[in-house]
Amino acid sequence: MERLSFEGIWQNINCLVPVYNEEGGNVTQVHLDDGRVLTDSRKICTVVKNLARVFTVDVETARAKYSKLVDRKISVPVPLHQDLVLVPVKMRKPIAREDGAWGYVVLSKIVCYNKHPEKDNTIQIFFDNGHIDALLLTKSFQIILESAKKIHRAYRQLHLVSVIKDNDEVLNDEILKEEFIKYCVMPFVERNLLHYRLMAKKEKERIQLSNKL
Repeated sequence: MERLSFEGIWQNINCLVPVYNEEGGNVTQVHLDDGRVLTDSRKICTVVKNLARVFTVDVETARAKYSKLVDRKISVPVPLHQDLVLVPVKMRKPIAREDGAWGYVVLSKIVCYNKHPEKDNTIQIFFDNGHIDALLLTKSFQIILESAKKIHRAYRQLHLVSVIKDNDEVLNDEILKEEFIKYCVMPFVERNLLHYRLMAKKEKERIQLSNKL
């Protein structure tokens, strides 16, 4: 079974999902923003470490560093790049504890999330193309999401401070993106997505206009 190379696809990743294949093997699904789902033969912790190597990041060091910032010992979001902050979410009940229950969604790819209409203690997380289920309460995911945003801001301040100071439009776009990760409460999620995109477009135009004045 294939071991994926992430050099050319990391920008297209929506989420990493631990699953058992037909033979009972502990493998990882990689969901891309064009709707494709690739399978890596390795377990998710190994996949994340290999993805992190693209950016010469040590996952455990990054997790330890940012756990202090958000005061969390478990489910700590991990920034590998300004556009690739991995947000941990519980995705399954593993057969064996060491198999891993948690997967990751990419912060910048989340459009909205809501309580699952049919399953208890489960949410749906939506991307531009597709969605996944997570075994979390909406309140729990909201707390993890806020931690991810805080870590993302700290990462940008550490690595991109000069860019942020010199380019207000980049900063405004980033703030705007954070503001429109919404908790969907309407039954028709597609309507929500269209609504949020329209609001984001109008708000971006308003910010650009105010910057010109």
